[in-house]
Amino acid sequence: LVSWLRACVQRAHLVESQHILALMTSVIARSEPIDREARHDEGSFHRLKPALQRLHHQNSVPPSLREAASLCALSPSYLSRLFRAYIGVNFSDYATQVRLKRAALALVSTQKPLKHISHETGFHQPAYFSAQFKKKYGMTPSDFRRRARATQAFQNCQTLT
Repeated sequence: LVSWLRACVQRAHLVESQHILALMTSVIARSEPIDREARHDEGSFHRLKPALQRLHHQNSVPPSLREAASLCALSPSYLSRLFRAYIGVNFSDYATQVRLKRAALALVSTQKPLKHISHETGFHQPAYFSAQFKKKYGMTPSDFRRRARATQAFQNCQTLT
């Protein structure tokens, strides 16, 4: 995992590197037991790479558990176990985190309406999107966008003085 992270940094895949570093930190900090059987299978982590790449490199909605399992040539239940063992959360929770990070980036970097961002990131119910976003970031998507813009405006003013 560390060598893969180094390779990502060397190839200037900074976003992917940040995600991997955050995942490594969360796995290390976990206090509950990890699935030792899956962890000791050396080739197992590499079998997750197609799903991870699709999650992080595709501009549309992340794949379902069944689609990700198919990409990795694994059963959905085994893919879930491997994700839990190596990443620290199940596949669905991880995919939701990826979708929310994409939404946060879109909120800051575009003028798209919240409903559009919600749909683009696979949240077909804007109310559910807002609830999940607030659960993760502690504020609504609208508040997040407002604060980001205020911070950018403040930084722009600071550079002028």
